[in-house]
Amino acid sequence: MRSRYAAYALRNPAYIIGTTHSSSPHKDAWLDRWAEQICNFCDNTDFTHLTIHSSSQTETEGHVHFTAGLIAGNEDRSFTERSVFYKVNGCWLYHSGMSPEGTR
Repeated sequence: MRSRYAAYALRNPAYIIGTTHSSSPHKDAWLDRWAEQICNFCDNTDFTHLTIHSSSQTETEGHVHFTAGLIAGNEDRSFTERSVFYKVNGCWLYHSGMSPEGTR
């Protein structure tokens, strides 16, 4: 989670794309379009902090509860999420997340 947050803060779409699970609802088959969307998001967002509240994992699945501090323009866009990661070939890949209340 920390590395993905840092990749957004450092405007590294290749890392975000490369660490997203192939069955993620966030995956876009059009990689150029997806990279451009990531860059647009990064260019218009200040990444202020990341707080990891808890994490757990099994051999193949991990969960991370975090709050990401984001500012877009003058608007606070911070959010809290419970993310799901799957371990594939020794690498943790982001699949999806939902709010602690259970909404996506």
